[in-house]
Amino acid sequence: MTIWELIFLCFAFQGILMATFLVLRKGSSRYANTIWALFLFLFSLNLIYNVLYWAFYNAEVTVALNFVYMVPFSAYGPLFFLYVKALTQKKSMSAKEIAYHFIPTLLVILNFSYYFSLPVATKNALGDQL
Repeated sequence: MTIWELIFLCFAFQGILMATFLVLRKGSSRYANTIWALFLFLFSLNLIYNVLYWAFYNAEVTVALNFVYMVPFSAYGPLFFLYVKALTQKKSMSAKEIAYHFIPTLLVILNFSYYFSLPVATKNALGDQL
């Protein structure tokens, strides 16, 4: 494991720690803090996946964790938008308005749901064919 991979693991740990602190923090912007904590947590998971991929290239581990890598990318945009909106607007959004922004994330999950449900050996065999 190189020094860069250790640095990225430290960043991921800090992100998870900060997300925990934001969720536990009491204050006026609790809703915004929760959204930002979810964003940080997903980003930290993504960093951990990348370090696993770089440091210990093991196809079984990285293929098994593809869900951790693909889904957060489609959730970053809506989470960041909702975070900024929660900080800048006084009125809160309805659940229907919030769900509307996560349609791309839902489409990604639906599109890859069959792939995510396959056993790791089958995923590896599919990867070898590409």
